[in-house]
Amino acid sequence: MLQPPPIEPRPQIQPILSALLRAPARAAGCIALAGALAVTSGCGTETDATTPTPTVPDPAEAPLYLIQTRTFSDEGTTGYLIPTRSLEEELDYSRAIEQPGGGVLYAAPGVGTFLIGSGEAPTITRYDIDAGDRLIAGESLSFANEGVIYLYAGSVLFVNATKAYYIDLDQLQAISFDPTAMEITGRVSLAGAEREGFFTSFATAVVREDGIYFAGEWYTDPDWDRVPSGSMLIHIDPETDEVTMTSDERCTSMLASLTTDAGDTYWFSDMFNTFARRGFGPDNGVPDCALRLRAGETTFDPDWQLDTGARIGGAPAVAVLQGGDSQMWLRVFDESAVELPVPADYQTLDTAPAWQWYLLDVESDAPAVKNEERPLSSVGALGMYVDGRAFTTVENADYSETTLLELTESGFAERATVRGVLDEIARVR
Repeated sequence: MLQPPPIEPRPQIQPILSALLRAPARAAGCIALAGALAVTSGCGTETDATTPTPTVPDPAEAPLYLIQTRTFSDEGTTGYLIPTRSLEEELDYSRAIEQPGGGVLYAAPGVGTFLIGSGEAPTITRYDIDAGDRLIAGESLSFANEGVIYLYAGSVLFVNATKAYYIDLDQLQAISFDPTAMEITGRVSLAGAEREGFFTSFATAVVREDGIYFAGEWYTDPDWDRVPSGSMLIHIDPETDEVTMTSDERCTSMLASLTTDAGDTYWFSDMFNTFARRGFGPDNGVPDCALRLRAGETTFDPDWQLDTGARIGGAPAVAVLQGGDSQMWLRVFDESAVELPVPADYQTLDTAPAWQWYLLDVESDAPAVKNEERPLSSVGALGMYVDGRAFTTVENADYSETTLLELTESGFAERATVRGVLDEIARVR
């Protein structure tokens, strides 16, 4: 019998931090858990433990991407990490790292290395890429002594090649570490973001010269109809590890975001708010909304707030991912497509075949533009914004195959197809 993905709601964005939206990483059996070990040939690629010679990328050379996937069978879950120069062509699985049980990818442009997390222990392993695009295992680092039990996808925030944070949602702390030397350098509390009666998570982060900024998110399990009001912006100064939190009475739990070329960042209220308001009535949650952090500022702009519903005729809307400089792709609920009861629980709304794509420009007063190229479907959509390109995923019925779908203002285009479920894409060169 096939083992489908976790029953938790599918990710709505390229998530940075959410214990609920991203299940803990599964075992990554081909990853070195201690010391500088080689990736064995049984893991799909044959390498040695030699440190690769750094190379200067040729500007004319195609970019290098990593694609993280999972497949499901009677024997369990298997992850694959596949390097590729193209997101349009068939993938070369002979170059992949096979990860029994699955795995989790942590990567950021310009860092030069990437990390893979294990599901059996709170351990991450650094990988380098040699001139032949081979994946070379390096040192490993355990967070066990810091009290971490599970590793969650999207939980590493890279500042640069020697500074990163692991955000521990279970203990509400940020553990600073050197992703090159693979050494823990400190820990700071994030307990100030906690709200009584709710699980605390955080929205997509933005890394600026003055530090890291991300918004707060709160939800309950299983009482999805309970949504708090008000927002929070968290700032971490990488120079001092000092944390600053500012509260705002407007809007509510935030998740998806976009950052413009000018450096302004917009965060949108999450799908829990959307589902609570549509499923249990307007007394639950607040109208779908967004707040803005101006470039050079350190708190939400007091003079700007977006009423998302006002731009789409009042329909429920879930922000998914950035679609361009100041554009955001939304999933919008079509009330005429289905008859749903009130109340309607999370699962009912999440799976209702009544959601369509809309593109919203946050710096314009124009209504969001509906795109009907794809049929109405369930809300679930994994969003990935890579190299200024917006992607989502389309899975078949038994999760044995996933097609990458590129979303553009001029139309949607199917790109590469992978085995199983596609979890992550990152450009590393």
